[in-house]
Amino acid sequence: MQLSRTIRCVLVGVVAAVAPAAVADEFVDRVNDVFRSIRQADRSDLILLPALAAMSDPPAAVATPRAARLLTSTRPRSGRGRRSSGR
Repeated sequence: MQLSRTIRCVLVGVVAAVAPAAVADEFVDRVNDVFRSIRQADRSDLILLPALAAMSDPPAAVATPRAARLLTSTRPRSGRGRRSSGR
């Protein structure tokens, strides 16, 4: 009796692990079917991705978002939802 219970638990575990992967794969297939109808001449990724890959690195002064924020010409708002009245 114990062996059959163990086998049942293993089978339930295998089914529980495989079922979500099958559902996700079906979703990806449906999404890909929509994009399969796009003609090669109309695909933007064939132009944009090589252009992005060919871009040079940013200058060291703006290499990080923090450094780029420090170089802005205006002061960032405080985020409190109020604008200064200029007084």
